[in-house]
Amino acid sequence: MTNVRLCHVLFLLVLHVGCIRTQGSCPVCPASTEANDADCGPPPVANPNWVLRDDRPELPEGVACLKGPLAVPLADYAVNAPFRDPDHCWTPGTHTGTDLRAEARRTILASAAGEVVAVSQEYRSAWTVEVRFGEGWSFKAVHLSDIAVKVGDKVDVGDVLALSGGDKDAAGSGPYTSGAHLHFSVIYQGAYVDPEKYFCRSYPRSQGKRECPKVCQ
Repeated sequence: MTNVRLCHVLFLLVLHVGCIRTQGSCPVCPASTEANDADCGPPPVANPNWVLRDDRPELPEGVACLKGPLAVPLADYAVNAPFRDPDHCWTPGTHTGTDLRAEARRTILASAAGEVVAVSQEYRSAWTVEVRFGEGWSFKAVHLSDIAVKVGDKVDVGDVLALSGGDKDAAGSGPYTSGAHLHFSVIYQGAYVDPEKYFCRSYPRSQGKRECPKVCQ
């Protein structure tokens, strides 16, 4: 093998090995372009000031589970990645919400009555809706398309906020997703708390009867 060919082979080998990521569930990247390599790295806008709490602050009056539950934002759901997921591709150990399975164009519902305080694009084209539902409290739904609300709108529990965005790079989803899902966060006084500690799992497929898990009672 000539020196030129040997150098060429070594260059390709280094390029391939350098593109492989082993953290979490992030896939092995194709070694073809710099752009694809970047897709396996952290988001370009990481917030070093994220605060995550492991306790369960009490919901404000009127939003406690037996009085008006913090509802699951989908008609039915399964958890793809929990709060603080240690194996999360982009934010291992600091995942700020719960990822719920949601194929493209699923209806996303308001989890509580409140006011829309933000409709924005986070992490390069990942559409987000944030609703304030009590003093110091809000929830965020991320990876959305077809936004049905605007800032200042009042929403009730179960009102339609948007549709889910779908797979990676689909409209509204953005590049930082391993597949179609809804990222849902609950925020208390600027800190993220575990949404699953507040979900009432039978809503809204319970035909009007909202039964909460024991943690809510």
